[in-house]
Amino acid sequence: MTTSSDAADFAEIVGAETQACDNLAAIDHQIAALHERVKSTSPRFAALIPHYRADIDALLDLRLWLTGAIAS
Repeated sequence: MTTSSDAADFAEIVGAETQACDNLAAIDHQIAALHERVKSTSPRFAALIPHYRADIDALLDLRLWLTGAIAS
């Protein structure tokens, strides 16, 4: 469960004010979109794949933080 300060921190990070359940849905959607981008990236642009994966890792960390799964 997120607190109001968590929601404010998330709003500051992403630039939008939303509910916690909306945050998770948006993060899940972005992770899926990046995963599809990794799968569809042509060999010509293969150098972008590590950047996409780094973005996915950052979003997964944010998701863990929002759900309280990270031990303090």
